[in-house]
Amino acid sequence: MDFKYTIENNQVSITKYTGSSKYVTIPNEIEGLPVTIIRQNAFRWDPLYMDRPCAVSKNRLISIDLPQNLTTIESCAFRCNSLTSINFPQNLTTIGKSAFYENKLTSINLPQKLTDIDDHAFSFNNLTSISFPQNLTTIGKYAFGSNLLTSIDLPQNLATIELGVFYNNKLTSIILPNKFRTDEQITNIFIFRLEEFDNKNRKFIKPYLAKILEDCNVHHHFHDIIIDYTLPSNELIQEVIEA
Repeated sequence: MDFKYTIENNQVSITKYTGSSKYVTIPNEIEGLPVTIIRQNAFRWDPLYMDRPCAVSKNRLISIDLPQNLTTIESCAFRCNSLTSINFPQNLTTIGKSAFYENKLTSINLPQKLTDIDDHAFSFNNLTSISFPQNLTTIGKYAFGSNLLTSIDLPQNLATIELGVFYNNKLTSIILPNKFRTDEQITNIFIFRLEEFDNKNRKFIKPYLAKILEDCNVHHHFHDIIIDYTLPSNELIQEVIEA
């Protein structure tokens, strides 16, 4: 078996992948016990970290089949691989910090039991679409930063969205839970700059507010404009405006 693992409370945690295959299947059970956790750095392909950055890692994973009993993927578990797609098991509840940082994922369908996505979990991929579960409560800092997302529809049950969650994407359509529809939250989540609003494919405000930005010739940070004009919280940055 190409895995190191530990057993605790009659459950198995994968701690390290010791094989060399780029196509890996993690068994549902080991020693007759369910595999429920993938520990931090278990499949990370830059083991020396600062001395061996992602760019020069060899034998990166191309495919991974996750066990159906899996509940937790810890930090950096699959960092710096070449995964293009992944099927998440339905029992998964937690995805840790930088778990899939710098892969080649193009789309993900997150399971309905998932509640927590930690910082940078899917940063630096090629994501163009995401299906968010209704039970999701927390999305960490820059969790989906530097992808190719054009639209997002977030569940109303979300309790926390941290800084820059969707920073550096190609968004043209945004649907936010009501509680996050304020000037401060929008600036925090998207880190917009006025330059982005100059492109007709990146205007996310109601039509009657469009002229406000058109009248602003100085390129300040979007937060400055929000303060100056006090955009109403019930008129949100959420739809495309054609110039």
